[in-house]
Amino acid sequence: MSDREWYEGLTAEELEGKHVLVTYDEGCVVSGRMVECNGDAVIADGSCDGVGVLWRDGDGLKLDKGVRDFRLVWDERDWEQIRTEDVSKADAIVVNGRLLRVTRVVHDVFLVGDCDPVPVFFVSCAVRRRHELPIKPGAYRGIDGALLVRVATRNRNRWTYTSADFTESGSFIDEEVARRYLPLTPVHFVDGRAE
Repeated sequence: MSDREWYEGLTAEELEGKHVLVTYDEGCVVSGRMVECNGDAVIADGSCDGVGVLWRDGDGLKLDKGVRDFRLVWDERDWEQIRTEDVSKADAIVVNGRLLRVTRVVHDVFLVGDCDPVPVFFVSCAVRRRHELPIKPGAYRGIDGALLVRVATRNRNRWTYTSADFTESGSFIDEEVARRYLPLTPVHFVDGRAE
């Protein structure tokens, strides 16, 4: 395990778009989006008016003296913010500065982990991992266990869908529907079994 902090060696520009949670010595907690401002890194809404966290110091950035804890919550390069009503399995929610993976959605309650319920009013934001659909024809397993097969046809690539329990099979779906199953994992067949 390294003693190095997650932000060491990053420039203010590289910190931009990272959503963080900052705890100050006196107990104040601030969360928000990092923005580069004249070489410094601040929590702000896009302008330089914000809460200073990291300041230029020689060749790098130095953590503000009053900061006790500085945590990365999520990064816009890896996640995109979505509406809470659009959350599905494999998305994530942010609660009290922690990123929690959703395993199931029941009405206005998100289940995280094995079955810990989180009501929607505790959620500060919801995010979905940025993934691309595979372009190579082949079989892929979706996040919910469904089997998707990318088939090359004369005019375009198409997807077929088979549910995880095999009760629905052989349906052609478009790319927009296939994106609901992201991330997709390549499936390899061994002795007729999909692994």
